[in-house]
Amino acid sequence: MITHLVEAISAREPVALFPGDWFGFSVGTTHSESIHWSADATGRLACLCVPSVRNGHLTEEMLEFLESGSTCLLNLNLFPTLAPTALASVARSLRPLLEKSCSITSSSAAKTLAYNSREREILARNSFASL
Repeated sequence: MITHLVEAISAREPVALFPGDWFGFSVGTTHSESIHWSADATGRLACLCVPSVRNGHLTEEMLEFLESGSTCLLNLNLFPTLAPTALASVARSLRPLLEKSCSITSSSAAKTLAYNSREREILARNSFASL
């Protein structure tokens, strides 16, 4: 699902991928000229795995990357694997970004949270709701 969203969006506008993060965001894209590995996502869709596949956590630099983007696409597949204290900390850090990450509009990049299963979706919602 994520690669399909990136493919559709990159046909119309640039997409920013956090340097060294999950290469799956760009797998199969036919618009590689629109995919930018950069910590600055200004004016672009910002894509990131949370926690990062690169280092297993969420850093301040990653949050700044997400904040700089016009919209966010978060792969939360590994989110439920975090220890409870880390889960709460990451959820608190992401909460201010949810508004630009939760809906899809026709005039801009997809704004969605990606989950691999219903259980992970429930766990993530409960983590954010309890803050």
